[in-house]
Amino acid sequence: MLFPSSTGTVRSPHNFRRQWRDARAGSPFEWVTPHVFRKSVATLIGQEYSSKQAAVQLGHAGTAITEKHYIAKATQSPDLAAVLQKFGTASLSGPEGMSM
Repeated sequence: MLFPSSTGTVRSPHNFRRQWRDARAGSPFEWVTPHVFRKSVATLIGQEYSSKQAAVQLGHAGTAITEKHYIAKATQSPDLAAVLQKFGTASLSGPEGMSM
């Protein structure tokens, strides 16, 4: 358990949400909700392992919901400039200069 009650038992989700809301009130972290935690965990596991592992961690039966709603999409593409330069080289030498 991540957040047990003061007596070491399972904390009620309603109590946790209320206490978490009170703890972050007026702070720069007001936007952080339990759902943000779930999405962060799914994204990290999806990046480091797979969407299947992320789905298992979240208790989903398959990966569709996990991929659609929980794993953040990449906002930055990898640097592929070296590969794309081949288009410029191929256009100067004609289509036969491009090998596939």
